[in-house]
Amino acid sequence: MGKKTRIDEAARTLFLEYGFEDTSVNAIVAKADVAKGTFYTYYKDKEEIITKTIMREHSSVIETNLKLSKQYCEETGIPWCQAFIEQTISYFGEHPDLCKLLDHGARARLMMKDVVVDTMCESIPLLNEFYDHLRQKHEEDRDVRNRFLLLSQMLGFTCYQSYVLHKPDDIEHVKPLLMEAAMGLCRGGCIHV
Repeated sequence: MGKKTRIDEAARTLFLEYGFEDTSVNAIVAKADVAKGTFYTYYKDKEEIITKTIMREHSSVIETNLKLSKQYCEETGIPWCQAFIEQTISYFGEHPDLCKLLDHGARARLMMKDVVVDTMCESIPLLNEFYDHLRQKHEEDRDVRNRFLLLSQMLGFTCYQSYVLHKPDDIEHVKPLLMEAAMGLCRGGCIHV
């Protein structure tokens, strides 16, 4: 395994266990078993590795949920948007550690950067296809993207609150309200695959 991969995996592990604030570059290089200078060969600072880690994990979560929800949609005939929402809620329930990693305001900071949106669209081919299913008649790309970002934010934040903090309530009590609000963001634009 290459040094950069070891650094990336060490950072992810430490971020999951201790959070961003309580993980130092020294801890990352110690866990990766590389020199501190090696870290700075790949990353200019801790903020950059945090951003890259969040981008990688967030893209992976979205890609996984798009694939699984599309398959479910094709099998059951329910709208892809509904399947994606249900799949995302279920996925975070199975991976509460990712709720922690993707929350703490990091996702909000990250998702509002246009470069992240562009990178996600390039790295997740199904995302553009999902946008097409989410799109309403005569809706601009920008508006579709913004609705998706809001949907993603709402699902992630609410899952974090419910699965990790059990606030305002556990997911079983919050889920019907979350489904209703999330489907409202789809506003009839989501069609069957």
